[in-house]
Amino acid sequence: MKVLLISSENAPFSPVCGGALGTQHDLFRHFTEVDLTVVAPRSDSDYPNISYSHINSNTLRLVETTTSILPERFRFPPSRTYPYYAMLKTMAIPHDLVYVINRPLTPVVIRKFNKKSLIVLLMWNDHMDGLNDQLLGQAIASADAIIFISHYLRNGVLKRCPESIQHKLHVLPQGIDTVAFKAKEVLDPDLKNGVTLFFAGRLVPEKGLHLLLDAFAEVLKLHPSTRLLIAGSSWFGPSEETDYVKSLKKRALQMSASIHFLGPISYDQMPEAYKKADIMIVPSICNEAHGAVNVEAMATGTALVTSNRGGIKEYVDDAAIVVDPINVGDLTKAILSLIDSKTLRLDNIHKGLGRVNTMYAWPIVARQYESFFKTLLEEKNLIHAS
Repeated sequence: MKVLLISSENAPFSPVCGGALGTQHDLFRHFTEVDLTVVAPRSDSDYPNISYSHINSNTLRLVETTTSILPERFRFPPSRTYPYYAMLKTMAIPHDLVYVINRPLTPVVIRKFNKKSLIVLLMWNDHMDGLNDQLLGQAIASADAIIFISHYLRNGVLKRCPESIQHKLHVLPQGIDTVAFKAKEVLDPDLKNGVTLFFAGRLVPEKGLHLLLDAFAEVLKLHPSTRLLIAGSSWFGPSEETDYVKSLKKRALQMSASIHFLGPISYDQMPEAYKKADIMIVPSICNEAHGAVNVEAMATGTALVTSNRGGIKEYVDDAAIVVDPINVGDLTKAILSLIDSKTLRLDNIHKGLGRVNTMYAWPIVARQYESFFKTLLEEKNLIHAS
């Protein structure tokens, strides 16, 4: 199977970056047979074209592109020009299937000039919700199939599109590397020296860290030796310290010396970070598509308190304490209940490990995607044969 993956215009296709693009590296690595070519505006400098021969016969090529195909005096933002560059690549590079990552209007441009390609769109977040009805209809009509990583995302689009094209909307999960994110050697160690809470994510208001600080202040009253580790920055990777981040750090200094800002941690270093954590806290007040850190926590055997927003509940089910983070009282109670009860922590941990090992490990998820792609190709060939 020859797959031509179209990256977004503003992020590298790299196994060390995580996110929607980084995880695709792991997905295709576990296909039984694939010839993958990636069109991306830039790639990780330490990431050459490689062969997956150590797992199977799969191959991967990176086509590093420019973000503009026009003379400089006519240049437009990459978000406008990149889909046309991607379209040209679909005309030039042999493939069985075009796989577009998280850009709902890119299939519209490709389909305008390329009537033959089988186009699959993967939606990692709610970008489609921002399209007006006309553009939404064009996006769905241009793709042969659209994969959403949660029912929450699919339902947001489903209620707006005609019944005649709803068959194009599918849900497949995102996976996790259970070799890198493996369970700790000692699950739930003795907490007599204090508990370590962990937050990882962008330091922006919608991720709710200010609410966690509110709850942590209450936790310290009963458990003063509790620590809070905070990983992240205002954007992906090293970023400018915004007023919001400055206010968080100022408040943390006033509250306790046991709050530590670790800065951004690369995706490949995250497994080590989880080893230091007893309880993961995800206080997002935005509607997360699924919240990758929830799956990472479950995979590493870390007890979890998480938000009820978006598609998170679909992924964690009963393997976490799920709260509305706006209610700081409930968030505080959830944290305290895990600190105070080893039985509850272990129940939380073992349920999480069970879900990851049976539902989200990449070999399991990759089989679903590969089977889905093969079915689409078989249906296309049948139509052409008739």
